[in-house]
Amino acid sequence: MITFDIKDLYVNIPILETLMIAKTLFLEYNNEHTSKQMITLLEVTLQQNYFSFCNNIYQPEKGVSMGSPISNTDAEIFLQNLENTHLKQILDAKNITFYARYVDDILLIYNTKHTTPEITNSHINKTHPNLKFTATFEHNNSISFLDLLIIRHHTQIEIDIFRKPITTDTTINYTSNHPSSSSIGTTAHFGLWPVEQCPSIFSYLPPTLSIISPPALEDNYGYFCVSSLLLSVII
Repeated sequence: MITFDIKDLYVNIPILETLMIAKTLFLEYNNEHTSKQMITLLEVTLQQNYFSFCNNIYQPEKGVSMGSPISNTDAEIFLQNLENTHLKQILDAKNITFYARYVDDILLIYNTKHTTPEITNSHINKTHPNLKFTATFEHNNSISFLDLLIIRHHTQIEIDIFRKPITTDTTINYTSNHPSSSSIGTTAHFGLWPVEQCPSIFSYLPPTLSIISPPALEDNYGYFCVSSLLLSVII
């Protein structure tokens, strides 16, 4: 198993190439007039990627604006085309038995009979000159991906909760100047995400309860509120 992180994804999206890909997709599902209008709007939006620094205004030749509502869509247009044109061939060749991506995080499970981690790393870093993929290899038959710890056994894969060593277990304090719905919702999500990520609620219920209880009590939520939060996790 290998995970990859695409380094500085948004600032390395090639604008002209993404526009050409989008144009092809628009023409495939729309008439020429509608496609032309959509491409014009997209082109105007993508060209608004300038920024100011030290009283100077800059406009890079590549990259989409950070924080723009359309940046995620632009990145997906580019990356999905890259996957269809470059990664599909190694998937068809059975070198990679599993591939999953969430934004700029990628998980690969490769066939040891057909490839090696080094070859896979080298191949994926040749897919596009703009992109740099940082690889993390499994250690002791396990690897972390997003909020999960994936453990490889001889005949099966086990999924557990992954928490970074620097995790502070800090949420919004109940006495802070926030709407109660925001503070309670944030704390509830803090305990619910392991249940949402893991395939079996009951298998991961004890660690979930131990995750949510101490931080919530420490953040002044009180026993009644914490009990309600725990009940929402169980139900």
